[in-house]
Amino acid sequence: PVAPEGIDGLAITARRGGYVTTSPGKPRVYAAHGVAINAGPKPKGFLEVRGRMLDSVGGVLAEATVPCGNSFRDDQLLGFRSGDELRRAYLPAGDGLSNQKLAPGAAVACTVVFFEAPSPEKTAAFDLEIVAAQPAS
Repeated sequence: PVAPEGIDGLAITARRGGYVTTSPGKPRVYAAHGVAINAGPKPKGFLEVRGRMLDSVGGVLAEATVPCGNSFRDDQLLGFRSGDELRRAYLPAGDGLSNQKLAPGAAVACTVVFFEAPSPEKTAAFDLEIVAAQPAS
């Protein structure tokens, strides 16, 4: 299969994730982290990453697509009152414009946060995939 426009040469590594400790009665929050690397010969920007929480047979329990370059501290995540509020906090250009332009060989952090995440008993793994990028000059 052919990679979508702008995706060729991009990879995601350094995957780690975990549940954020929340108070009883508060929504369950899971943060999945990775690092996107531009291994291609041309600059790219405005990368988007899709995160999926998976069950033991690979079924998708939750899915979200967000811009790369955004990071959130646990105390920030605990302050969001809804998934919509969290989605509005993501900046397309990322923190400090980190997602605006990735030169060849450059990297940007990617964080996908699941608000009202599936329970740990149901979740076996997560996956991150770069699904969009634009040419950058």
